[in-house]
Amino acid sequence: MGGSWLFWSANHYSHPETRSSLVSFAATDTRSIQVTYSLVFKSKNLAHQCRLIARDYSANVVGELTDSIPAGVRSITRTVAIPTRLKAVNAGIESCRP
Repeated sequence: MGGSWLFWSANHYSHPETRSSLVSFAATDTRSIQVTYSLVFKSKNLAHQCRLIARDYSANVVGELTDSIPAGVRSITRTVAIPTRLKAVNAGIESCRP
């Protein structure tokens, strides 16, 4: 009984609906940071939204953006500028969901 759950769990979580990876980020000025990231979708029939965040030197969130990806693509690489209220030193992907 536990073996079937273990197999399902391993299979389900090793093949997520969305795989995301951060490619790069670069502070363009004191009020924005540019982030490049790539996504691979299990199904190209669903639109997705990714929440991107920017952080300052003390790891405080100084900017965030929800990037919408329309249905119809299986994989994509995007470059997006995140507006910030203070100078950001890094950026990342908080989450991506259909």
